[in-house]
Amino acid sequence: DEDDDEDDDEDDDEDGDDDEEEAAEDLEPAKKKLCTGDDDEDASREEDEDDFRQLRVEAKKSSIFAGLFRSKGYIWLASNTDFIGGWSQAGSMLTVQPEGMWYAAGDKKVWSEGLSAEEIAAIEEDFVADQAIGDRRQEIVLIGQIQAHIAEIVSALEACLLTEDEWSAFRRGDLDDFSAADPWGSWSSPQHDLQDSDEEPEQC
Repeated sequence: DEDDDEDDDEDDDEDGDDDEEEAAEDLEPAKKKLCTGDDDEDASREEDEDDFRQLRVEAKKSSIFAGLFRSKGYIWLASNTDFIGGWSQAGSMLTVQPEGMWYAAGDKKVWSEGLSAEEIAAIEEDFVADQAIGDRRQEIVLIGQIQAHIAEIVSALEACLLTEDEWSAFRRGDLDDFSAADPWGSWSSPQHDLQDSDEEPEQC
């Protein structure tokens, strides 16, 4: 009987060990998750971004912009009318970010301080007669093998301009519709400097 009791005890011990091993195995996924933290989420996000980049590259290859290697310049957004929009594109990557204010949006007494008459005259060469517009403009240089599609590219860019009705609303100061539809966000401060900020430049 004692031998039987010992055998039973050994069986109980073995069963207990098996239960502990199973419990430990069940905990492994949770332990791994605790150790890795957000690694899985980060990896998934990186994969999504890689897929998006690849889709963007493929879309560009099959578009009228396939031969456009580089473009740079300035744009004037109706929703951020006082700020220069810096435009920089290389391959399938486009960055648009604020690069200071248009001279016409500032006080001439302030921005002309310390400048010579010749320097002021050079700046004002970019001004149009309409003081409400001043030096605000669209100015983009395109670099690449695009001659075959230049008319289509110009047409695509011109399609981004305000319609006559939108221009009339803009001149009246009705800016709510433009701000609501603005994918770039508000460039609200003349001191907006992305190098001193946590914000990333807008890319598309």
